[in-house]
Parts: sequence; C-alpha cells; structure tokens
Amino acid sequence: MRHTYVCLHLWLASFSIAFLPQASFIHYSVGNQLLSTKWADERIQNFINVANVTIVIPAYNEEERIGPTLQSYSSYMRARLGESSKIVVVDDGSTDGTCDLVSGSFNDIELLSLPTNNGKGAAVAAGIDHVCNFHPSCNAILVADADGSAGIENIDTMLEAFINVLEGETATTVRPTVDDYPPVVVVGKRESASSSPARLLLRWGFRMTVSLLAGDLKVSDTQCGFKLFTPSAAQTLYTNLNLKGWTHDVEVLYRACNLFQHTIREVPIQWEDREGSKLVKSPGGVVGISFIMLCQVLWLRIAYEMEWWTAALHQD
Repeated sequence: MRHTYVCLHLWLASFSIAFLPQASFIHYSVGNQLLSTKWADERIQNFINVANVTIVIPAYNEEERIGPTLQSYSSYMRARLGESSKIVVVDDGSTDGTCDLVSGSFNDIELLSLPTNNGKGAAVAAGIDHVCNFHPSCNAILVADADGSAGIENIDTMLEAFINVLEGETATTVRPTVDDYPPVVVVGKRESASSSPARLLLRWGFRMTVSLLAGDLKVSDTQCGFKLFTPSAAQTLYTNLNLKGWTHDVEVLYRACNLFQHTIREVPIQWEDREGSKLVKSPGGVVGISFIMLCQVLWLRIAYEMEWWTAALHQD
C-alpha cells in the first residue's frame, strides 16, 4: 500500500494545477456498437415492451429540487417506458417537506420513508431491497439523483448498452424472464458543459486518486449518480454495505469488479450540475468531504484486502 501516500498527494496537488492532460481510463464506447439510430431505437423499444424498469431515487431534504425531477421523469416514463415501470423515492429521514411534496403531488410515485438519516448509500440499498421484494417482475433498476442532474432521456443510452451486454452474455435476444439475466452494471460517465473549471479539476483529482487507491474498477466516474443494474446485481452489491454515505459507489463497484466479477460498462451521458449540492453545503465543504471520502476508500481497500469485511458481505 506504499503508493497510497503518493495518491493522496496527487489528489491534493490537483487543486493548484491549472491544466492536466486528460487521463486515460477504461470505458465503454457506445459508438463502436451503435447500429443505425432507427434500429437502435427499435431494440430499446423491444426491450421496453418486455421490461419493467424501476427508478430508485434517494432523497434527503430535497423539497426545493425534487419536484421538477419527478415531473420530468414521470412524464417521460409514462410516454416511453409504459405503465409497468415505476419510480420509488426513498426519503432518508428528511426534516423538510420532501415527504409531503412527494406524497401530496405525485400519486403515481411510491414513497419509502426511512425514520432517520443514514446516508445516500443506505437509502439506495433500502430502495433496491424494496423493489426486489415487492416488485419481483422488475428486470432493470436505475438509480438516479434527486436533483435531476442527469436528464431522464439518458436512459436510452444506458438501455442500449444494457441490451448489448445482455445479448452478448446470453448469446440471444433479450428475454422477459428476469431470472435469465446475468448480473450487469451500466454506469454513466458525466459529460457536462455547465461544470466550473474548479469542479472539473476536483472531480478529475478524485477520480484519479480513487483509481489508484481502489484499483481498476472498470469505470472512470464512480460517483456518477446514474447507474443501471439487473436486479440480481443490485441486490448482491447493495446488501450489507459498509460505506453508507457518498463513498458507497466505490464499494459497490469494488464488489462488482473484485468480489463477484459482474459485467460492468460505462457510457457517456449528458450532465448538468445543479445548485444546492449537499456536498458543497456540508461542513468542511467539497475539499473537506472529498478528503474524508478518500480516506474511506483507502480503508475500504485495506478492509477487503485483509478480509475484515468479507463476512459482513454474506450475512443474511
């Protein structure tokens, strides 16, 4: 683990560097597998015809931002994904009017309310557990942020990558029986014209340091809040998480890559940073929280290497 000290210095140094060359990451190139737009659209629609897509949205004190997100997501899903698809909002112990807004204004959206604030990872895990237990016909779970930074139209890009993997793994067209699906994870890679240079630089530094601390996780943007899973993958990866806050994404992908060898793909999506980020408003700000997150990533690597967390992974 000698290189971990170098990793932390690299991350801290990224704040004072005006320009750095683009890092080379392993990612999934949609362009290499895209058919014509018409045929790609037909393949997605054919999947939608047999699919039940459920979106899980964790929320903590999101009264001011979640309304437009739910409106756009709900409208798109009704028109594009059909009545069988659902949205589940997991309120993570909010102290504002988030629950009242969701329950009072969106009758077609399920609300799962947790009694206390346990962190974003814990909220997502609770939502996935709810979907897998109460919606057994669901065969694709999308995890998305409450602020709508990723427009719901990005789901078409995600679904195409999802279908490509499923058809490649099963050597046939996608089937409607969820039990037939292999564990698959598709992760969005944020491409944003709205991010400030400082935010982009910090994001780059965090990505680089995570890749050095946690190893090759098959994606460059672990923290992107737009991820698509088969239910089998989601349930396995989110059961008994050790990191329940913002760093949970790294643990989920570490498990997928190193413990279970799930198929992972990364696709570029359009992203627009929103005002009101919880990370920015946290004590210590973005820099302080990012440093804590990197320490948690280091601890994650040590704990799994030493097998301190292996037993917890298999608890019922």
